[in-house]
Amino acid sequence: MNFKCDLLAEAWSADNDTTYSKPNLKTTKDLARHVSEIYTYASFYKFQKEFCVAFMDCEVDDKQVIEERHVITIVDNSQNWGIKNQVAYNLHNQVGNCSCKMFECEVFYAVVYYVL
Repeated sequence: MNFKCDLLAEAWSADNDTTYSKPNLKTTKDLARHVSEIYTYASFYKFQKEFCVAFMDCEVDDKQVIEERHVITIVDNSQNWGIKNQVAYNLHNQVGNCSCKMFECEVFYAVVYYVL
C-alpha cells in the first residue's frame, strides 16, 4: 500500500513541478522550448541531453537513398566513443527513426532533428 502511495505522490509532484515552474534550458532553440512545455521534467532533461549531444558532438558519416527513405549514418563523438547510428527518414509520410531507439514512442528524435 505504501508503495502505491509513494508512486502516486511522486507522479503528483512531477506533474506539479511541470505545471507550475519551468526547467532550465541549455539552448534557445524553439524546439527545446516547446518540448520543455509539454514533457515532464524527467523526460525533458533526457531529451535536452540528447538534443545538445546531437548538435555538439554528432557528425554525418554517410548518406544514402534506399527506396523512399533517406538513410544517414551519424557518428556520435560524445565521450570519444564514435558510436554510429542510422537515421532513416521517409519523405512521403515524414516519419523518421534512429537505430539508437532512445525515444521509441511518438516523440521527436534529437538526432533526426539534427539530420533535417
